[in-house]
This record gives sequence, structure tokens and C-alpha cells, in this order.
Amino acid sequence: MEYTNEQIRAAYALNLCTVSVSQIIDYADVNIMEQEYEAILNNLNLEQFPKDEALLNILKQILDTITTFRINEEDKILVEKEYQQKVKNGIWEAVPSIGMIIGGVTPLTMSLSLVTQIGISYMNYRRSKAEREIEVDKARLKLDNAALEQFNALRRNLFDTAWRLSDRYGFSDELRLSEKQIHQFNMILMDSDPVRKFERLDMIKDDFMAYPPFWYYYGNTADTIADSPVMINLGTRDKYRNTAMEAFRQFREVNKYSLLRQDCIASANALELADLLDQKNDVPEISDLVGEAVRFSGKENDILQLAAMEYLNIGMQEEAEKILRQLVNEQYNTIMNAQLLSGVYINAVRKTGSVEAKQNYRILASRVGLNKLFPMPQNNDAEQMLEEKFTNEQKKLLTMKYRIVFDELADRYAEKFKNIIPAPSTKNPDLQKREQIFRVFSDPGKAEQYIAVLRDAGIPFRIIDLLNDIFEDCGTISFIGDAVMDRLYKDIEKAVFAHQEYFAQMQKKLNDGSFEKTDMEQLLDLDLMAFTSELYKDLGQETIKYVETREELLDFSIADINLMEFCRQHNLSDPTLRIGKDGNELRVPSVPKKRRLEYALLGSEAIDASNQNANSTEMLMIIKEQIPKILKPDSGSKFFMRDDSKLDRYFNKVYLLKKDPALRTHTLAILDGTGATISDLIFTTHGIVTVRGQIVRKMIPYHDIEWSDGINKELVIDGWYINDDVNMDALYALIKRLAERAEVLPEFSEARFGIPQ
Repeated sequence: MEYTNEQIRAAYALNLCTVSVSQIIDYADVNIMEQEYEAILNNLNLEQFPKDEALLNILKQILDTITTFRINEEDKILVEKEYQQKVKNGIWEAVPSIGMIIGGVTPLTMSLSLVTQIGISYMNYRRSKAEREIEVDKARLKLDNAALEQFNALRRNLFDTAWRLSDRYGFSDELRLSEKQIHQFNMILMDSDPVRKFERLDMIKDDFMAYPPFWYYYGNTADTIADSPVMINLGTRDKYRNTAMEAFRQFREVNKYSLLRQDCIASANALELADLLDQKNDVPEISDLVGEAVRFSGKENDILQLAAMEYLNIGMQEEAEKILRQLVNEQYNTIMNAQLLSGVYINAVRKTGSVEAKQNYRILASRVGLNKLFPMPQNNDAEQMLEEKFTNEQKKLLTMKYRIVFDELADRYAEKFKNIIPAPSTKNPDLQKREQIFRVFSDPGKAEQYIAVLRDAGIPFRIIDLLNDIFEDCGTISFIGDAVMDRLYKDIEKAVFAHQEYFAQMQKKLNDGSFEKTDMEQLLDLDLMAFTSELYKDLGQETIKYVETREELLDFSIADINLMEFCRQHNLSDPTLRIGKDGNELRVPSVPKKRRLEYALLGSEAIDASNQNANSTEMLMIIKEQIPKILKPDSGSKFFMRDDSKLDRYFNKVYLLKKDPALRTHTLAILDGTGATISDLIFTTHGIVTVRGQIVRKMIPYHDIEWSDGINKELVIDGWYINDDVNMDALYALIKRLAERAEVLPEFSEARFGIPQ
């Protein structure tokens, strides 16, 4: 049946609104609601919209309802920041060395498809929901029942309006999406299996004649499959790539009704189609598509970011420069985009000697700091020298950030330590605590009362509690392993033992009434550094060692993200804001301080860990020795050891692992399998954790791992484990050796993977 443009536009308008409201209900997520509000419902081009009073009234009700339940600004910033971090990691993974940017070689031919694997913010959040990457603590983003009831009522009203609209414009029911069809579509979009998702979409495509976004989702799913490591067969990969291209072109063909003032789906469609074309031979078409994405973007930064990278990839430096300057001005991933922009300027200087590019570089450096940018070559410096110079500057900045953060945390604990000694009741609250106390000691009656308070205060026990708090609060730092934990424990244990006799004498004097003013002076002179100075020193050394192992851009990005997560968890300020453009810390100490490295990390229960260091080191050596026996020649699988920066990258890419620093602390090595069908194995001091994609299983103690009962030789590690890259007998032999030395798995019901938090 043939339909007029007016009929299809009316059906599309209706479907656009009903799908949006249905997605708000089915996802039940405040951020999804916010996205639908910004991208669709509050973005309608009313000039092109059907002039139906009932439809416009229901739209007004929808917008009013959304306004009532809009996302908290803090949650919105958090979601956006997490997306920006994903983009930053993706870019530095795609462009691992600055030589790719400043070397004057174009196109970049990036190793990672950013738009396919990360996507625009609108799609990335939905993909994260489907793949269960969204934080557990984001339960606060769930729409409450009151909101869902109101949206359900609005959805019912929308479907009532549909009959009126179809009667007025005379289109048949096949153009209108039913409630059942839309719900099925939403459930398919939440499917975490891309192949199954594609086949389910393929079965319903004939129902979506008047809903152009369907073709984008269809193409995006095919593109995701083509880009997946599962697609080993080149013919199968090409089949899905071609299907994706056809779907993206179909979207452009049918999306011509201008119902949205700006269209993020159209932008994503154009970028993903451009990404599928030949990056050398199809440059004109790619350029047109990226320009289309920018036009539809409404200047949304997430879309502009991906467009800039695509321009860089095909060597269109001038177009990339315009966008990167805008992103820097909008303070969107400022440092990363400033670095990319500096690379564009350096490229221009090396190619043409551009004076304007040199001037623009200096202006950029004055705004964000010279030490944060890729270095401008002097006297034809070799690329390796420039990379070394840049890397050294980044190490200095990263070290300073850690010191600033840990210094702030140490100061916080020092203040808590001061408050352990109770203040006396006094009529002069404006006096300093020390002066208040000594005034009390000038009056024997009051002194006796205050000494009774001190006697019951349990000062030594409160100090121990505070030291335990330091361990617990700082245990989320990413690079502290068992050996360091053991050493830090001994640092504090030694300091506590050194004060054991003092505390005993103090308590004795408080009990027998012989506590005097001189004893009070000695107690007030005690500070936290007496217990933590060695700990701070060791932590400082560990931090420097960690920073020195960072070499690639992605390594610095992950370290920054881990540090910012630590700051967020402990309500600490952003250290970047404390570093001036000249690279120096923005503070002037008011009083001289003893020289110290303020690194307060580590979480630990007060347990005897004296044997853990030697034991975990021995287990680590056993794994290293056995790797050549386990991995077959030319194996695609790889082992990442505890000190390898790739292990940090692995923990960063798997969401549940990124949020579990306790597991990272106990990890010895990772056997990274090939493809999405083979589980990765995380070897810890307790047992093995299996990971497949974003699914993390519970820990299996080494001694519980055995051969299966069947004919085939398969290990039972939370299910059957098979890997053709691995000598299974050698792997089993390793597991048995580790079982002899493994620590007992603690029985903490609240601890994820069975490891105490």
C-alpha cells in the first residue's frame, strides 16, 4: 500500500512519541528519561509536527511529567563524566603513541572503532544497561513507582490519541506501532547478546515502516557483530558489515521528515556509516557523512568528539582543529582535547612551518599549561625524544596528583587524631583546646573531673580505631599488592608497639589519680605522624614505582580515572584543580612542615599478615615459571602478571572488576583468552575468578577445581573451561601447585568474590 508523505509523517510523529514514553517505562531509568526528554520529546520540530490538538496536549502532559521527575544534577554529571572517561580511554587505546599524531603521517588508521565500540552518549548508556555495566549503586537512578504510574497513564492516553490521528490522516494500522510491538522492540534493545539481538530485530523489521530509528538500531547491531572478536570468519564479518551499511543507508533514505530540530540518532548513523567505509579511498563520502553528523548534532559535545577523531583519521586536520578548539573552550575532556589540538598544531609546523600554528600552540599552552601538551619540536627533535619528554612530564604531573590527594587525606586524619582527646566543658568556647585544658588543670576540682573523662575516653583504643579507618578508607587504591600491604601493616604495628609502654603508664596514672599537667602536655604533643610516618614513606616509594611503570597514553588515562574514583569515594577534591598552568601546586604552606610523603592508602583488617608476602611472591614465581609450559606456540591467549600495566587495563575495561579494588589487590595474574566464547581466568592468592565479557563469576578455590567426568578432558572452573591455546594438563598442574599455597577463602557474606573488602 502506498502512503503520502503527510500520512507517514503523522504516523512517524505518533510512533516517535509513543516509543519514547514506552522506553522511559521499560527502562525505568531516570537517565534514560532525561535522554528521551532532551533528544526527542523536547526536541520536536513543531513546524513539521502534525497539527493535532489532542497529540499536542498529550505531549505537553508528558513534558510536564518528565520535568517533575528529572534527574538530579549530581547524578547527571556523574553519568556524563563516566562517559567522557570511556571516550578518553578509547581514544588513547586507538592512538597509543603521540608519534601517530605529531609524526605528520595521515591518516591515523586508528586501531579501535570509537563510534562502534563506544558510540555517542545516548547509545553508550543504553549499551551499558544491556551489558549490565551500570553501577550497582545507581539504583538511585531507577524511576520510582509514582513516576511509572503517571507515565503508564500517559502511554494509555497516547494510544487513545492514535485512533484519532489515524482517522484524521487516513493511514492504516500497519503504520502505527502497537503497545505490544514497542515493548517487544524495547526488550530486544536490552538484549546483551548481539547475534540474538540482530536476529530478533530482523524478525520484526517489517513492522517499523514508519519509525526510521529502527534502521539505525538494526545497522548498529550488525556493525557491533562485525566488529566483535567472535567474527573470525572474514566472509561472515563482511556479511554483517554489508548489512550494517545497507541499514544505515536505509535510515538516511527514510529519515527525511524533519520532525526533530536536532537528531542524535541521525548523527550516530552518519558516523557509523562513515566508519564502515574505506578510510583511504572513500574520503570524500566520509567527509560528507561526518559533516552531516555535525549538522545534526546540535553542537552536542559527545558527537563533536567522535567527529573530530574521524576527521583526524582521514587527515582532515583543519576540520578537526575547529572542533577540538570548540571542545577545549567548552571544557569537555579539556586536557585530552588540548593534547589532540596541540598535535594538530605540531603536525602543521612540521609539515609547512606554519607561523600561525606556532602562535596557536603558544596560546593553548598559556591556557592549559605547557607541560600538559605534546611538546613542540625544537631543532628537528626526533619523535622518540619528544615522546620521552612528554612521558616524563606526565609522570611528574601524575606523581603530584597522588601526593596532593594523599596529603589532603592525611591532613583529614591528622585532624581526627586531634579530636580523640576530649575537650573540657568550659564557659570560654572561643579559647583554643590546649588553652582550655591547661586552664582546667589550674583548678584541682575541675582537673579531677577532666581526668575522670580522660580515663573513660579509651584514648589508646580510639587511636587503634583511627589507624584501622586509615587502612579501610585507603584500601581502594589500585596499585597496592599483598607485599606492600604486609609492609604497611608492619610499619604501623611497629609504631603501636613503640608506644605500648607509654599508653600503659598513661592509663595507670589516669586510674590511680597521679596524672598531672606534665603528663597532659606529653599527651597533647603526641600526633598521628608518630604512628604513620613510616607508612607514608613506604607508600610514597610505592607510588613513585607505580608511576614510573606508566608509559603509554592509555596507562596515564587509567591511572587518572582510578585516582578520581578514589577521590569520589572519599569526598576529596580534584587534584587537577590544585595544579597551576606552570605545573606547580597552587598553595603556599602557612607553616613549615616536616618533610614527608603524604601517601595514605591500603585497607586491611587488623590481622597477622606476616606470612602473606612470602607466600604470594612464591605463588607469583610459580605462575611465571609455568607460563611457557601452559601457552602453546603462537598462542592468541596471554598471561598478564601483577606488575604488568595491561593488568590495570583489563580491570578497567570490565565494570565489576573496576569497582572491586580488593580483588585487584589479591590478583597474581590473568590468563586472557581469545574471543568472547573463552573465559578469562584471574589467578588470586585464594583461587580463580572467571570472566566472560562483562560477566564476572564467584571465586572458586584452587582445591575445588577438578577434571570433568566426561570423555573430554575439561576443567571444571565454575562450568567447563576449554581453551585450545592452552596445554590443559600443564594448567591443571599449576592449579594443584597453587592449591598447596593458597590462602583460605574467607567466609564474608558481604564481600564480593569472597574477598574481604
